[in-house]
Amino acid sequence: MGEDCLLEGLTLHLNCSGNNDNVVLRGIVFDGTSSQTSKIRTTYIYVNNKTMTLSSNVFGIEFLGITDLNGFSRNSVKNSMIHIYSNGNGLKRGILISGTNRVSIRDSNIYVYEPTSNDSHGSYVGVETDDSSNIGTIEIRNSTIGVVLPIDASYNASDILQTKPENILDPTYLINSGIQIGPGTDLLSKSAGGKDFLLMFTPPLFIMD
Repeated sequence: MGEDCLLEGLTLHLNCSGNNDNVVLRGIVFDGTSSQTSKIRTTYIYVNNKTMTLSSNVFGIEFLGITDLNGFSRNSVKNSMIHIYSNGNGLKRGILISGTNRVSIRDSNIYVYEPTSNDSHGSYVGVETDDSSNIGTIEIRNSTIGVVLPIDASYNASDILQTKPENILDPTYLINSGIQIGPGTDLLSKSAGGKDFLLMFTPPLFIMD
């Protein structure tokens, strides 16, 4: 995404096949300050490399820029859908916050399908925050996020995963870094990988893990 851009009314397919190892696939990347200046509306994003059974990192949307963390955050993604189909090892993410971004999304559907190969040992997550500076945050409202939890399989899965920050640093509405779940949001498998996150309701504000 460039600065001050609008992506609307599209269906995007990123398909990859073959026997290559350590492949990295990104459907859309928000770089620079684009998470604040640009937006996606009514767009369907499909990233599919399920025929590849080796290691791959697969991201529907990655926010890796640097943005102003003060003030109100506009909705970067709205009325959109992200579906991830993958196998093998590595990270499979619907949305990944890897930079010092403050991201807001609403009215969207994020789903990471379970691997079909029994040799898959990867990590399958709908939304993750993993900013090394412990600043990156995402606010989610009126959305559905889902994965399929493993039963007799060796992969890991959770709807959301607040890898960083590891703990709630400031339990204040719209101030805390990490994952903030707002009203109307559904976590289909009710899973957070055993990590902290925030529920945004005023009042009250609950801290859960």
